[in-house]
Amino acid sequence: MQETNQRLKLGDINMIEAMKAYWWIMIFPAVIAGMIQRRELPDAKSALKDIAGYWLAAFPFVRDIFSPMITGYKYTMTPVEGAGGSFARMGKYVGTIASGEKVDPRKLVKSATRAAGYAFGLPANQMIITMDGIVDLSSGKTRQLSRLMFSEQKKDKKKTRRF
Repeated sequence: MQETNQRLKLGDINMIEAMKAYWWIMIFPAVIAGMIQRRELPDAKSALKDIAGYWLAAFPFVRDIFSPMITGYKYTMTPVEGAGGSFARMGKYVGTIASGEKVDPRKLVKSATRAAGYAFGLPANQMIITMDGIVDLSSGKTRQLSRLMFSEQKKDKKKTRRF
């Protein structure tokens, strides 16, 4: 972007060429990333959110403040924050089993996988997404192979345009 600005100031490129460069550097990647994440064509509001989030991602602290506002995802400061909750849930399940009560096996396996991921530095959330995808594919709940890499898409009440 800095190179584009400099070339524009020096007269090496005109405004149209600069706008094309900004399109490929700043807008196109943001919109494509949003399309891949949501698995649908964006409307104007979601495209603007994608672009704003993409631009703000370059600035530490600013992105940490504005990202939850734009995406709705909660930001965690460090993996240690998630580790504490994961180990606490695992301890709760172990206590529940020890007292003779039943525990949902899927929740137990997910909690154990997350705790092991934090303990050994493994990508636990991706393992859980892949395990859920295998279960959903084998049970016939879905036929999308993308479920092996991506979590289940949240269902919206509004009609979405698919690509």
